[in-house]
Amino acid sequence: MKDIALRNGTVMTDAEFVQQRGGGDTLTSFVATKGDLVSLANQLADELLTDEFILLLQTSRGDRLRRDYMSYRLERVMAFLPELDTDIQEKLRVGRKKNKEVAAKELVKAAA
Repeated sequence: MKDIALRNGTVMTDAEFVQQRGGGDTLTSFVATKGDLVSLANQLADELLTDEFILLLQTSRGDRLRRDYMSYRLERVMAFLPELDTDIQEKLRVGRKKNKEVAAKELVKAAA
């Protein structure tokens, strides 16, 4: 895997990133099939949407770090599935729209 460049300009290896920011994840030597990667990409998109929904209701440093890590993992998988990019981006767009609608309703309920 290629090195990771963080937003602050720091560059680190995939192993260093996972060790420092992976929340207990470890690297694997598992060899995934294309079907495995497609399934993983969809699951990571679902996890990312869940993390983003939580951030709409409350914000903590840990929640933001988890969201950033899920986003990173999805980016890494999508590097191997460019043909699926449009589908995953649409799934995220629709999910984010729904998240905002549901969160707005929940916040109104909580304020009442």
